[in-house]
Amino acid sequence: HLRARPLGPDLALSWVRRTRIDGDRWDSAEVPLAEEAEAYRIRILQGGSLLREVQTTAPEWLYSAAMQTQDGASGPLEVEVAQLSAAFGPGPAKRLSVGL
Repeated sequence: HLRARPLGPDLALSWVRRTRIDGDRWDSAEVPLAEEAEAYRIRILQGGSLLREVQTTAPEWLYSAAMQTQDGASGPLEVEVAQLSAAFGPGPAKRLSVGL
């Protein structure tokens, strides 16, 4: 589940963390991380061109208006988020189309 919502002139991204091991537990609201560290790769694309790629350690990130201006971002964008693993590399990316 990947969400994007405007926060003033910024774009707030958030997503639900996934797990690769013991992900079907019912006794906890949060799935176990099952990784050495929590890490995500975020890509911002426009028209198939990569505008920005960052890594974060939390299931949220703010694409600020200043970053958008620096990247020349306008109109429809694609946001892509993949969980990173020390053992497996990037997992399958979740993609979302957003308009600025």
